[in-house]
Amino acid sequence: MSEFKIINPLEDPAWDSMISVFPESGPFHSSGWARTLAEAYGYTPQYASWWKGGELSGALPLMEVK
Repeated sequence: MSEFKIINPLEDPAWDSMISVFPESGPFHSSGWARTLAEAYGYTPQYASWWKGGELSGALPLMEVK
């Protein structure tokens, strides 16, 4: 069974290592990119993530913009 969660990668120290196993992941999935946008523009990272068996199976980086 899959589970959907909203994740803030700045609050999860394991985020970058979790996404590193996916060959399709790139810099826009990383916590570094989220930090850059948060610091420069005040955006809040709200990454959509899907989990299967307790492990990350997919992610879509999104930002909350006010």
